Amino acid sequence: MFQRVTLPVGPLLCNCSLLMDTEKKQAIVVDPGGDFESIRDHLLKNSMQVSAILLTHAHLDHLGAVPALVNMTQAPVYLHANDQWLYDNVATQSRLLGFSIAPLPQFLKISDDQLFNAGAHEAVAIHTPGHTPGSCCFYWAQARLLLTGDTLFDKDVGRTDLWGGSYPDLVRSIQERLFCLPEDTCVIPGHGSITQIGQEKYFNPYVKLSS
Repeated sequence: MFQRVTLPVGPLLCNCSLLMDTEKKQAIVVDPGGDFESIRDHLLKNSMQVSAILLTHAHLDHLGAVPALVNMTQAPVYLHANDQWLYDNVATQSRLLGFSIAPLPQFLKISDDQLFNAGAHEAVAIHTPGHTPGSCCFYWAQARLLLTGDTLFDKDVGRTDLWGGSYPDLVRSIQERLFCLPEDTCVIPGHGSITQIGQEKYFNPYVKLSS
C-alpha cells in the first residue's frame, strides 16, 4: 500500500514528504528541510527503511535535516548536478538566512527521467530548471502524485531572482514538462497548499495555457 505523509518543516515551512510502501516498509524522503525529530518519529512509527533522500533543489530550507537523516538511515542523497554550486555553498546560505547546518554529505547525481523506488512504488525525476538550474520534480504515475519543490505552487510559481534563476526556463519547464501530466495529478509544492495540474494549467496567472 502506498502512503504519503507531508510535513511542513523548518523556519520557512518547507513541505517534506515521506513516500512509503507500508507493506515492504520502504520509504523515500523528499526535501527534508528541517525538524529532523518530526521526520524521524514518522519513519520510526511506521518502521520504515529509507531507500533514498531526494532533493528538488539545493536551497537551504529544503535540505536542513539532511545531515541528521543520513546519519540515522545511511540513505543516499540525490540532487541534480546543476545545483552543485548551491549545495557546495550551503554555509554561505546559512549565514545569509541566519540558520545553522552540519556539514552535508556527498550526493549522487540525478539524471532526467531517472527512476526511484520505495518498495513497489516508482517515481520518475523530471528536470525542471528555472527556480534553480538543477530543480527537479518527482512524479509517481500510479498515485497521480507530483512533488514540485519551488517550481510550481498553488496559483503561483517559484521566484527566479536568486542565483541561477530564469523565468523563461521556469515557464518552459512547467508548460512543457508538467502540464503534459494528467490533469487530476495531485501537486505537492515545496511550500503551501496542495493543488492539481488541471487547476494550474488553466488558472495559474503566471503559466496558464491560452484557451
